[in-house]
Amino acid sequence: MPIVIRAVVESDLPAIAELFYQTVRHISPDLYTPEQTAAWAPEAGTAEGWARRFRGYEAVVAVDGEQVVGFGSVSRDGHIDMLFVHHARQREGIGAALLRRMLELAEAWRVTELHTEASLVAKGLFERFGFVVVTPEDIVRRGVVLRRFRMRRKSGCDLMKGESCG
Repeated sequence: MPIVIRAVVESDLPAIAELFYQTVRHISPDLYTPEQTAAWAPEAGTAEGWARRFRGYEAVVAVDGEQVVGFGSVSRDGHIDMLFVHHARQREGIGAALLRRMLELAEAWRVTELHTEASLVAKGLFERFGFVVVTPEDIVRRGVVLRRFRMRRKSGCDLMKGESCG
């Protein structure tokens, strides 16, 4: 069954919460220590908490049959807040499909520039879609330092035509 990308509905929120928690807890031990993943995702959170997190964003979900396998969110001012793919479904094109959908939304909204704060794990995917690092930054979550990257991309750029997106 093909992966379907669609808008998040309320019934998706518990699965999104669990996907976030499990994915952060199982991602690249060569990139993040157990202390860092525990600080990043100490718990899954509630459906209500995720509904609040998505306010002001268009949240999209990737589903395989009835299973949520990824999600992301983008605002009308061009901020991509979240992009997560289930830890057991990495490198299947799900993240690319979600990001492609968020770029389409931004184009429809006539956003001139997109920006995000990408994790060590997500940085490469964003770069493949023309995002450039503005600055690396270290943030502190629950007393633990995490590295991320402020990134940006001009809307409407066409990598296939060799256009610069930064």
